[in-house]
Amino acid sequence: MSPYIRKQKDKKRKNFFRKWHRRIGFTASLFLFNLAVTGIMLNHYEDLELHTKYITSDWIVEWYGVTAPENVYCLPSAGIQAPICQIGEKIYYGEDLLLDEASPLVGMLQKKNLFYLFTANDLQIYTIEMELVETVSSASGLPIPIRNVFILKLDDKAERTIGIITVDEVYFLNQNEMTWKIFNSGDTDKLISGRFNKQTLTKLSKQDAAHYIDLYLDRQITQLKLVQDFHSGSILSISGRILTDLIGLIVIILVISGFIAWQKRKEKD
Repeated sequence: MSPYIRKQKDKKRKNFFRKWHRRIGFTASLFLFNLAVTGIMLNHYEDLELHTKYITSDWIVEWYGVTAPENVYCLPSAGIQAPICQIGEKIYYGEDLLLDEASPLVGMLQKKNLFYLFTANDLQIYTIEMELVETVSSASGLPIPIRNVFILKLDDKAERTIGIITVDEVYFLNQNEMTWKIFNSGDTDKLISGRFNKQTLTKLSKQDAAHYIDLYLDRQITQLKLVQDFHSGSILSISGRILTDLIGLIVIILVISGFIAWQKRKEKD
């Protein structure tokens, strides 16, 4: 092979290498741009409040495969301005999220200027304006799991107090000691069905529940999670992580090959 032909082949090979090196480099630069932008956002997520803001786009929520429970249960009116409803683990006061992660809703009682909101495992005490005063759990002596609640007057002279029905016992709140006492009765079952005014949750129709389903879906994916998934490639599930690994290897090859090409050119100069 003549020196001229060899030189032309070397030239074509170098041009081919440079052309594809640029193309692959440009593609990888988009990946690096994404890493840089999302990395900065993750580094300052608290300042940007990404962990407290939620994605409300319907198609993004659908992309994640998030679905909402079909059933929404609400408490009967208890002198409050907006309904108390639960969908999934979330409890709403009107359109405001009251509890983000709660056990099944049981009932709400009003005593003086306070509202007592019961779930199966907790008691939340609120003011008339629905501002949280205190959370009471089993660690504080609350009997659980709670099946129902009621207002009870032990005798004609006693002040009305709060009662709790669990799986196998009935308790009342001793307001002097602020402790829960077992209600002793020879015919407890009859007393529960007759004297106690138990609360019953109302199941909303599909039409009325649609609003709460939208509220539920709008608080499932934080902006932080979306940025994290873009950063790691998890937004595309397994294929996205594989693609991220592949582009990472390509970037490594580009750096090494670029350094070799630069070194050879430097030696010729």
